[in-house]
Amino acid sequence: MGWLRKRRQGARGEGGAGNGAGGETAGSEAAVDLENLRRRFDGFRALVESNNRVLSVIGDMEEKAQGDFLFDIVYVRRSIETLRDGIGDIIERIIDLGGEPYETLRARAQAIWNQIDGLLPGGRDVLPGPFVLEFARIGRVHSASVGGKNAQLGELRALGLNIPDGFAITTHAFQHVLAENRLADRIHETLTELDIRDQEDLERASATLRERILTAPIPEDLADAVREAYGELTGDAGPEPVALRSSAVGEDTLFSFAGQYSSFLNVPPGEILDRYRQILASKYSPRAIYYFLSHSLEEANLSMSVGCTRMVDAAVSGVIYTRDPLDPEDAVIQVHAIYGLGPYLVGGVLTPDVYRISRDSNEILERAVHEKGVQLKLDAGNGTREMPVPEELRGRPCLDDRQLVELARIATRIEDHYEHPQDVEWAIDGTGAIYMLQTRPLRTICAQPSFELPDMSDHELLAEGGTTICPGAGCGEVAHVSGEADLAPVRHGSVVVAANPFPALAQVLDRAAAVVTEVGSSASHMATLVRERRLPTIVGLVQARKRLPAGTEVTVDASGTRVYAGCNTELMQARRPEYDLFQDTAIFDLLRRLLALISPLHLVNPRDPEFRPERCRTLHDITRFAHQRGIEEVFAYARSLGRRQDLGVRLKTALPFPVMILNLDEETGHARTKPYDDQSIPSAPMRAFWDGLLAEKWPFAYPEPARLRVDRRSDQGLPGEAQFTESSFAVVRREYMLANLYLGYHFTSVEAVLSDDAARNLIRVHYKGGGAADKRRRRRIGLLEELLDRMGFEHTVKSDYIDCRATGMEREPAELNINRVGRLVMLTKQLDMALSNDRITRWYIEDFARKLELDRSKVFPL
Repeated sequence: MGWLRKRRQGARGEGGAGNGAGGETAGSEAAVDLENLRRRFDGFRALVESNNRVLSVIGDMEEKAQGDFLFDIVYVRRSIETLRDGIGDIIERIIDLGGEPYETLRARAQAIWNQIDGLLPGGRDVLPGPFVLEFARIGRVHSASVGGKNAQLGELRALGLNIPDGFAITTHAFQHVLAENRLADRIHETLTELDIRDQEDLERASATLRERILTAPIPEDLADAVREAYGELTGDAGPEPVALRSSAVGEDTLFSFAGQYSSFLNVPPGEILDRYRQILASKYSPRAIYYFLSHSLEEANLSMSVGCTRMVDAAVSGVIYTRDPLDPEDAVIQVHAIYGLGPYLVGGVLTPDVYRISRDSNEILERAVHEKGVQLKLDAGNGTREMPVPEELRGRPCLDDRQLVELARIATRIEDHYEHPQDVEWAIDGTGAIYMLQTRPLRTICAQPSFELPDMSDHELLAEGGTTICPGAGCGEVAHVSGEADLAPVRHGSVVVAANPFPALAQVLDRAAAVVTEVGSSASHMATLVRERRLPTIVGLVQARKRLPAGTEVTVDASGTRVYAGCNTELMQARRPEYDLFQDTAIFDLLRRLLALISPLHLVNPRDPEFRPERCRTLHDITRFAHQRGIEEVFAYARSLGRRQDLGVRLKTALPFPVMILNLDEETGHARTKPYDDQSIPSAPMRAFWDGLLAEKWPFAYPEPARLRVDRRSDQGLPGEAQFTESSFAVVRREYMLANLYLGYHFTSVEAVLSDDAARNLIRVHYKGGGAADKRRRRRIGLLEELLDRMGFEHTVKSDYIDCRATGMEREPAELNINRVGRLVMLTKQLDMALSNDRITRWYIEDFARKLELDRSKVFPL
């Protein structure tokens, strides 16, 4: 306690000297300047609070992304909205502080939000805009206007890939249809009263809503816009049929909506508006309603756009998976192909040829060629019709080596662009031209058995064969289904057996224990849906309905493509896939892709010429930029006041980093012509904190304890100390301080109130960042968490960020803890570089606890 007595004696001496100075009354101009500075500081404090909230949410999202905690789409949406509010507040406050030069941040933030909204299932409010947009004007940032499918098609065009020419009828057009026919409220009322677990209720609501859409006239201004766009598309070629495809907001994002909406091929110009209306109505089909409501999505956020493109008369169609969905670490591209148009593949009507191609060498590693007896072709009039495949082609591969290599090259290019595995639909016309028709994120599963498989030799094997679509095992009574009419009787826990994987099966997937179909492939729409739900599924099991009678209790071993009689819980447990909790699920994948737009920090050095608003690439960049420039704006204004107030005064200190002090206390705001020094800081909490910093020598390196030294090279982060400095600052009053310190690669903010009233006393510490690898930064946060807990702080830890506070302390322990915080800040500078393992971290915790005279009986697990 010697430190405390010395500091109080010094404070009393300074107070006596200070009280004798002056008594002069500041002029009105000075009072206005001081009030303006206070207003700016209050604005900056609000910016800092928003900044801290944003960093806390980012830290929490980063922690969730480690895979150790469950979360859902509600958490993701809530986090994004909190970030949206916080970032918006930060931008408006820095503009208020600095004006026009910072207005660029609005555009940069909007560009980032457009990308984020493009990833989220369900969009924000549809803004007024054109009824149609050409694909040449569309990219993935326009998903709110043209839906996910159209947005990605425009992105592929911008990437230089061949897509059918066309245009999108926008989500604004859809809202216009609803508004002109006064349908929005009636739709909302119908869905609000719906019980999706009641199949009859679901079908009744669907019929009501579809009838309202189908009988609603298309507004004339919208019809004119579509006709005009069609005329520009076909030009001098005259009337020709087109393809109309659904493209809802939220489609092909976290939730694929695979096969849930209608599309039409070979549509003549006179039927375009009618088919457009049918696609709008398909948004309210039983399977589509069930899909979005069962995933907690709001109908109002899923506006429908429709793509209108030139018709590709496909000789061969297919799907590319840029990774094996069941083994994404394998460097293999999968190509699925059939003759004719693609609906027979994605609809599960046919089993396609499957090719496996090396990503590294484009070598064709495997061909699985299947009999293809029929194909879907364009009808001479309109629409499509089934035709036989010529006898000599039925058992031959659909694709030659040259086409396979070109498709693999395109697939790699698309995945590289999106930085994520893709599910790509394509077609080749009669001239050999390759068209990309759609791309969406590929759902992947990294599954391995958790336990050794039980001996199944004594169990009756009912069926074997087919293809694993989603691994695992499930048991239940067999329920045969062949169409939507068979879905209502399916009970919870049933094994659903069907001839082919038709999209309406989505309505019973949450009731199914497993799915088995007689035909199909991993490239069907249903395959995408069962992988979303992690539902054990086999397709291509010949005569499944005959071999698995309805009502029979069976165990489906999807991983082993076998079906056994009875229910075998031991096999189900052994086949339980290991997902690192759920790191490869769609929700985790969404969070990871969102964080790529939120978390990385590219703007580090404020003296770098690239430290500009236009260079903000993530939300973290925006917070970093605004926080730094906010500091500078406050100090710049203070300097502009001249010497009427002692504001923006440099602290002359023994520590080797620049610090400025803003003194907002009117009573101590006397004119000053020299810097503060370590002994004349005009704030009780700031003096206690600064004495703590001075008590520990400036650390330049942390040698590891010899008995614990290990090889550091494996997870070392950025080498050495930051090669730049930037001004740290403190805003003070007699009983208040807010210190923001930049020490190398980490940022520390300490706020404190120190008074004789324990109810007012507060200590708050924010600490984030570092120059080492992630594991080492987290160990340092763990060290701070334990030591601050021993000091009586409450804390929240998110990844490499800690926010802790202590309130209600009497003056003496509060002053002591403020001093300890200062010592701890200095003790932990660069410490992350030394924390190569948990044993070393524990050694430092106990060493620092001894130095700070803390309770050493509380030990946290690291």
